Amino acid sequence: TEAIVKIVVGLPPVYGRIVEVLGTPPPTVIFTWADTIYAPSGDATVTPDLEAHELVHQRQQEAVGGPEVWWDRYLAEPAWRAQQELEAYRIHYAFMRQRIRDRNALARFRASIAGSLAGPIYGRVMDFQTAYREIGR
Repeated sequence: TEAIVKIVVGLPPVYGRIVEVLGTPPPTVIFTWADTIYAPSGDATVTPDLEAHELVHQRQQEAVGGPEVWWDRYLAEPAWRAQQELEAYRIHYAFMRQRIRDRNALARFRASIAGSLAGPIYGRVMDFQTAYREIGR
Protein backbone atom coordinates (compact mmCIF):
# COMPACT_ATOMS: atom_id res chain seq x y z
CA THR A 1 0.00 0.00 0.00
CA GLU A 2 1.30 3.38 -0.95
CA ALA A 3 1.01 6.42 1.22
CA ILE A 4 -0.51 9.77 0.42
CA VAL A 5 2.05 11.37 -1.85
CA LYS A 6 0.76 14.88 -2.35
CA ILE A 7 -1.73 17.45 -1.23
CA VAL A 8 -3.20 19.63 -3.94
CA VAL A 9 -5.03 22.88 -3.34
CA GLY A 10 -8.01 22.52 -5.62
CA LEU A 11 -10.98 20.35 -6.52
CA PRO A 12 -10.83 16.58 -7.01
CA PRO A 13 -11.65 15.14 -10.45
CA VAL A 14 -15.04 13.95 -9.20
CA TYR A 15 -16.11 17.23 -7.56
CA GLY A 16 -18.98 18.01 -9.95
CA ARG A 17 -20.57 14.63 -9.29
CA ILE A 18 -20.09 15.03 -5.53
CA VAL A 19 -22.04 18.30 -5.69
CA GLU A 20 -24.78 16.67 -7.83
CA VAL A 21 -25.27 13.80 -5.37
CA LEU A 22 -24.48 15.32 -1.96
CA GLY A 23 -24.69 19.06 -2.48
CA THR A 24 -21.87 21.56 -2.13
CA PRO A 25 -19.61 20.48 0.73
CA PRO A 26 -18.14 22.94 3.21
CA PRO A 27 -14.86 24.34 1.83
CA THR A 28 -12.84 22.65 4.58
CA VAL A 29 -13.78 19.13 3.43
CA ILE A 30 -10.87 17.25 1.84
CA PHE A 31 -11.03 14.47 -0.75
CA THR A 32 -8.78 11.54 -1.60
CA TRP A 33 -8.19 10.45 -5.18
CA ALA A 34 -5.57 7.68 -5.32
CA ASP A 35 -2.37 9.06 -3.76
CA THR A 36 -3.56 12.68 -3.67
CA ILE A 37 -5.55 14.65 -1.13
CA TYR A 38 -7.46 17.58 -2.60
CA ALA A 39 -8.01 20.59 -0.34
CA PRO A 40 -10.51 22.96 -2.03
CA SER A 41 -10.30 25.58 0.73
CA GLY A 42 -6.70 26.36 -0.07
CA ASP A 43 -5.58 25.07 3.32
CA ALA A 44 -3.10 22.35 2.45
CA THR A 45 -2.53 21.53 6.12
CA VAL A 46 -3.71 17.98 6.71
CA THR A 47 -3.46 16.94 10.35
CA PRO A 48 -2.11 13.47 11.16
CA ASP A 49 -5.55 12.24 12.27
CA LEU A 50 -7.12 13.36 8.98
CA GLU A 51 -4.30 11.75 7.05
CA ALA A 52 -4.99 8.48 8.91
CA HIS A 53 -8.65 8.78 7.84
CA GLU A 54 -7.76 9.55 4.23
CA LEU A 55 -5.24 6.70 4.06
CA VAL A 56 -8.16 4.34 4.73
CA HIS A 57 -9.93 5.76 1.66
CA GLN A 58 -6.75 5.37 -0.37
CA ARG A 59 -6.55 1.68 0.60
CA GLN A 60 -10.28 1.26 -0.10
CA GLN A 61 -9.81 2.75 -3.56
CA GLU A 62 -6.91 0.41 -4.31
CA ALA A 63 -8.95 -2.58 -3.11
CA VAL A 64 -11.81 -1.97 -5.56
CA GLY A 65 -9.73 -1.17 -8.62
CA GLY A 66 -8.99 2.52 -8.33
CA PRO A 67 -10.51 5.86 -7.44
CA GLU A 68 -12.91 5.96 -10.40
CA VAL A 69 -14.54 2.67 -9.35
CA TRP A 70 -14.60 3.67 -5.68
CA TRP A 71 -16.10 7.10 -6.27
CA ASP A 72 -18.73 5.71 -8.68
CA ARG A 73 -19.94 3.30 -6.01
CA TYR A 74 -19.48 5.83 -3.18
CA LEU A 75 -21.80 8.29 -4.90
CA ALA A 76 -24.32 5.69 -6.13
CA GLU A 77 -24.78 3.61 -2.96
CA PRO A 78 -25.46 5.42 0.33
CA ALA A 79 -25.19 2.23 2.42
CA TRP A 80 -21.79 1.44 0.91
CA ARG A 81 -20.70 5.06 1.42
CA ALA A 82 -21.67 4.71 5.10
CA GLN A 83 -19.60 1.55 5.44
CA GLN A 84 -16.57 3.16 3.76
CA GLU A 85 -16.75 6.24 5.98
CA LEU A 86 -17.38 4.22 9.13
CA GLU A 87 -14.19 2.24 8.49
CA ALA A 88 -12.25 5.50 8.04
CA TYR A 89 -13.79 7.15 11.11
CA ARG A 90 -12.99 4.11 13.27
CA ILE A 91 -9.32 4.48 12.32
CA HIS A 92 -9.56 8.25 12.83
CA TYR A 93 -11.00 7.74 16.31
CA ALA A 94 -8.47 5.02 17.22
CA PHE A 95 -5.67 7.36 16.16
CA MET A 96 -6.95 10.13 18.43
CA ARG A 97 -7.74 7.72 21.29
CA GLN A 98 -3.99 7.12 21.51
CA ARG A 99 -3.38 10.86 21.85
CA ILE A 100 -6.27 12.34 23.84
CA ARG A 101 -5.87 11.36 27.48
CA ASP A 102 -8.81 13.30 28.92
CA ARG A 103 -11.90 11.10 28.59
CA ASN A 104 -14.25 14.09 28.34
CA ALA A 105 -12.17 15.60 25.54
CA LEU A 106 -12.14 12.20 23.82
CA ALA A 107 -15.93 11.94 24.12
CA ARG A 108 -16.27 15.44 22.61
CA PHE A 109 -14.00 14.43 19.72
CA ARG A 110 -16.02 11.25 19.16
CA ALA A 111 -19.25 13.26 19.18
CA SER A 112 -17.76 15.72 16.70
CA ILE A 113 -16.78 13.05 14.18
CA ALA A 114 -20.06 11.17 14.74
CA GLY A 115 -21.86 14.40 13.90
CA SER A 116 -19.87 14.63 10.68
CA LEU A 117 -20.60 11.01 9.76
CA ALA A 118 -24.32 11.48 10.47
CA GLY A 119 -24.43 14.84 8.70
CA PRO A 120 -25.22 16.25 5.28
CA ILE A 121 -21.72 15.93 3.79
CA TYR A 122 -22.28 12.16 3.51
CA GLY A 123 -25.98 12.36 2.71
CA ARG A 124 -27.16 11.61 6.27
CA VAL A 125 -26.27 7.92 5.85
CA MET A 126 -26.91 7.14 9.53
CA ASP A 127 -28.24 8.81 12.64
CA PHE A 128 -25.96 10.38 15.25
CA GLN A 129 -26.44 7.71 17.92
CA THR A 130 -25.55 4.93 15.48
CA ALA A 131 -22.51 6.84 14.26
CA TYR A 132 -21.34 7.53 17.82
CA ARG A 133 -21.75 3.90 18.85
CA GLU A 134 -20.24 2.37 15.72
CA ILE A 135 -17.18 4.65 15.61
CA GLY A 136 -16.13 3.33 19.01
CA ARG A 137 -16.35 -0.37 18.06
